[in-house]
Amino acid sequence: MFNFIHKIKEKQKPVNCDFCGAKVKRSVTAEVKTPPYMLNFCCYGCKIGYLTLGDSESSISDFIINDIELSGQAPVFKKDKDDASLSADNEQISFGIKGVTCTSCIPVIEKALELQENVVSAKINPVSHMVTLNLGKNETNIKNIKNVLKKLGYSVSEYGDSYDNLKEESYSLLARFGFGVFMSMNIMVFSLLLYSKYFLKLRSQIVNYSHFILWTFTTAIVIVVGYPIFKSAFKKLISLTYNSDTLISIGVLSAYIYSSLITFGLYRRSSGVFFDTAAMILILITFGKFLEASAKRSSLSGLHSLTLLKPDTATLYMDGIEKDIDIKDIKAGDILSVKPGTAIPADGKLVSEYATVDESMFTGEPLSANKKSGDNILAGSINKGGNIKIKAEAEAYKSYLFKMLRFAEKAYNMKIEPLRYIDEISKTFVPVIVGISFLTFIFYYFFTGNIDLSVTRFISVLVVACPCAFGLAAPLVITNAISKMQKDKILINGAETFEILNKADTVVFDKTGTLTEGLPSIREVVLCVNAGDTTPDLLKEEFTQIAEIAEKNITDRIAEAFKVKYENDSKLLSPERKKIAEGDISDILFKTGYGVGAKYKNSDIFIGNEEFLRMNNIEINEETAKKALTYEKDGSAIVYLGIENELKCFFVIADEIKKNASEAVRGIRNAGKKVIMLSGDSEPAVGFIASAVGIPAEDAYFKMKPEGKLEFIKNLKRDKKNAAVIFVGDGLNDIPAMEEADISILSPSRYEIPFNRSNAVLLDGNLESIIKLFKASSDVKRIIKENLLFSFIYNFIAIPLAVFGILNPLSAAVSMMASSIFITINSLKIRRTEKNRVADMQNNKILQKTIFNVIRG
Repeated sequence: MFNFIHKIKEKQKPVNCDFCGAKVKRSVTAEVKTPPYMLNFCCYGCKIGYLTLGDSESSISDFIINDIELSGQAPVFKKDKDDASLSADNEQISFGIKGVTCTSCIPVIEKALELQENVVSAKINPVSHMVTLNLGKNETNIKNIKNVLKKLGYSVSEYGDSYDNLKEESYSLLARFGFGVFMSMNIMVFSLLLYSKYFLKLRSQIVNYSHFILWTFTTAIVIVVGYPIFKSAFKKLISLTYNSDTLISIGVLSAYIYSSLITFGLYRRSSGVFFDTAAMILILITFGKFLEASAKRSSLSGLHSLTLLKPDTATLYMDGIEKDIDIKDIKAGDILSVKPGTAIPADGKLVSEYATVDESMFTGEPLSANKKSGDNILAGSINKGGNIKIKAEAEAYKSYLFKMLRFAEKAYNMKIEPLRYIDEISKTFVPVIVGISFLTFIFYYFFTGNIDLSVTRFISVLVVACPCAFGLAAPLVITNAISKMQKDKILINGAETFEILNKADTVVFDKTGTLTEGLPSIREVVLCVNAGDTTPDLLKEEFTQIAEIAEKNITDRIAEAFKVKYENDSKLLSPERKKIAEGDISDILFKTGYGVGAKYKNSDIFIGNEEFLRMNNIEINEETAKKALTYEKDGSAIVYLGIENELKCFFVIADEIKKNASEAVRGIRNAGKKVIMLSGDSEPAVGFIASAVGIPAEDAYFKMKPEGKLEFIKNLKRDKKNAAVIFVGDGLNDIPAMEEADISILSPSRYEIPFNRSNAVLLDGNLESIIKLFKASSDVKRIIKENLLFSFIYNFIAIPLAVFGILNPLSAAVSMMASSIFITINSLKIRRTEKNRVADMQNNKILQKTIFNVIRG
């Protein structure tokens, strides 16, 4: 059957909507006075969206361009005070949108933004309503974006419907719910009086008086409690689109208007009123919305905890005077004063002699870090000591904290496979339900002639249907998973990361800085020449100083060892022992994966691995190679120093294995994934690390240059075909491999993190977090499937029950609320810790045992 349908569709020429690009399934057109003269839309919402943004004489793109020209403003993207919060960099900006009431709004807004000049793509998060715009190379006018959104009925904020907005919404809904409950108590009293007329004879004056009182109380509930629901439905009505509030509004207003007509004698064929039904539906739905808003707020708590680290103001210290300024006004070189207990406003260097700061949000270390003058200090760190002063290295929005925030915000912009299906379902669900409800009304009225019965069935069908269950099925799960990861010091930059992780079967680790601490140190200097007239120690010191000066400005993991040694020697060595001046070393050239070449006075020097020295005609004799091998077998790296054509010495560089590396590798392998290690070091050194962490020798690859790692990942992906490949590195010499992998995970040991090159960042460098990522991705997939299955089953069963009268309007409202609550609670499961999970399993066993004993006894 499906093949037959598919063949029919193939014969039809597909037509796409001229507004959102979706396939047109029904004919909605608009005439324009310019080619192509007739436009096609997939729904009336897109047609109205088009006409809202432009007129019938021009396209939406033309409208936006003309709007810029008419305003007299050049299309320039500026970081002024009004718009600085919207501007992260020249490639991508994020901001919030207020007024998004449901997922149906999102495609229209995205399309409107994407049609603007220099906007490549727009993605909106269904939970937080944060929008991320990917921009082209030209400049963008932010004010024009604001104007377009305003024309569509939305407003711009820094963080959208974020934690604080959702908190405010929760309190508002709770207040409305409380008001509704109080008023409904009075409604129930008079409703019971009216129900008694079926058993007792009541005078018509009492019935009419009760009707009027019920109308008064219900009107108050309709105005106060129903306002947000009706407002949302009305906005949708203007654009001829639909959402769950549309169904509720039609049902409630039908009951209210019908009952009001009876109350005021405008309809006399029935004496039954549905005021209690209208009131209770609104109260129950409001309670459900309160729980939903609370759950959304909880799911954004991870991002909220990061935003709390961002101070709003800073104290500028200039000419002995302190002045409070906005953090947007901080410039590189500013001296900032930081009071005890407050957050550092920008990345910089410590000017004060000493400081104690809390960096636990970044490092995961519970103990405060002691800093000395000249040390790096991060924005968002908390000053735990006295007053300190720092020198800002850059503007606040370029700080490590702001990079973290932007990276974390990206995660909430989700476009994964289940959401695409849900969007298609949501477009047709509400119109279908409205159609079924009207058919139900017509059917019962035609065959029974009972208007009360027909209205009851009509309301029941409208109220019981739950598009919210579909809409919440995936976003709430993903948002909760992201929040949980953030609390575990794991940042991800997109919901699709979970989707791809489920397909992964291979994890490739870089060695240095990933499986090891990334804090190399010079363990020993071994001479390869006779000391001659000087002592061996002085000669070692001289060679070390040559290497230190040549390596100190090189960005490489091994170079870090020489850099640290240089800084220490600069402070500790006396002037007479500093035999090598910085000016003695010149023409420094770094070759990634090999080493450093330079000039020492008039001699060529080469510092690097064995291959690099041989490339430059410096031979390593057998005796030296054997000596080096003994150190390599302990996992140390060997760096040779040659001057002209003679080998002078080699440095033994040690780097400790991360304490949790072996547990992480074991956990990943137990999960059924293959683990591979790539390294540029020698075979003995790589073999030692592989053995120590539990990677099979055949899966440990040595002497791999950055281009070799890239080619390895390409070949691995080609062999795997449908399976995904994960690369875990520190982002130093492995960026090409990270970009090629399906998923790249950063395990940093420094703060200059290339966030834009990775899909996930382990903030504390804990490799066991990778196991948590796999567990979270598996849970996301499973819970989304559970939610969607429940949504389909619920609607499949509940709608027929409402049609046949088994569910009355009140039980329909309870069912609809319960379905949303189930989806919400089920989505929150992903936030459970392992301790909670074990407790739940134990409670389930006790419950099963109790039930068994009851049945048996």
